[in-house]
Amino acid sequence: MRTQPTLMLIHGPWHDGSAWVQVQTQLAAAGVRSHVPTLPGPVPELYAPMFDTLALPNFDRLDIPTVYIHCTPDHTLPAGTFHPGQSSQLKTPTISEVDADHEALFTAPNRLASALLEAIDSIRAREQSNVAV
Repeated sequence: MRTQPTLMLIHGPWHDGSAWVQVQTQLAAAGVRSHVPTLPGPVPELYAPMFDTLALPNFDRLDIPTVYIHCTPDHTLPAGTFHPGQSSQLKTPTISEVDADHEALFTAPNRLASALLEAIDSIRAREQSNVAV
């Protein structure tokens, strides 16, 4: 039996960890555990948290897969701000595109959860192909 990963879901500025509750419920139904820490915020300078380095000592040394969910119709900020702007800060992320707006946590939690589950499958397939080589 394959063990399910545990996901760390990170909210954006102006939200806290509870913003993920609907997505977390969907993931739990699929047998996937998740943690939703509340990070400091909100901040008065809207762009700052997107481009400042998040203080997670040694995070870059961890050999863990990362996923960036890109909500394609999100026009809240200028094109390229989210992807590749934010996503480029991650080490070789799996990029998943979702047809959902900026508040997908609330407006499309099923699509967001599905994208995360598909990303898990994609990462597993990639890891299995690396082992087979």
